[in-house]
Amino acid sequence: MTDINKSDFAIDANLVGSDSLACWQKPYDRFNIYFFTAIHSSEQELLDSYAKIRDYIAVYFQGSYLSLDVERWNIYQFHLLGCKIDPNKKQVIEQDKFATRKIVLDGLTGTFDDQRIKSLIEREVFFFSVQRRDVQHQPVLEFIGQRDQQLATYLTQQAPEREALIKSLIDTFGNG
Repeated sequence: MTDINKSDFAIDANLVGSDSLACWQKPYDRFNIYFFTAIHSSEQELLDSYAKIRDYIAVYFQGSYLSLDVERWNIYQFHLLGCKIDPNKKQVIEQDKFATRKIVLDGLTGTFDDQRIKSLIEREVFFFSVQRRDVQHQPVLEFIGQRDQQLATYLTQQAPEREALIKSLIDTFGNG
């Protein structure tokens, strides 16, 4: 197991609105990598708190506590849930690029003691594996045609000059 331990950063639970938020650190060369973990009991609790946690980290940790740039850009925000959540909501959170890298681990079973949390961090950040998957290749025009046949037909026509094409697109599809 890598050397991941609790950080000495003091979290104001009242300000951040989470009793379960913890800060971990892993020494790496001449700097630390930081991980914040929060345990949520429901999708709604996650949705209500992830941005508050992100903003708290940005202001009180990233902006005030850290002095090395390399540490400011190596912060992970883990959200742990026993229940499954909507994949679209999970993606919105994980694609939020402000302040930290966000990782949502849902559908987990068992308890969330320190050893388990460190193991989850290690697996996601240091010991991940990429699985090969088969992808259906589809020509772009065919893909567009399945969703908007009028646009696909229009795209297959002879392309006029640039200005004429823009005017034609606006005339055909509107300006909004």
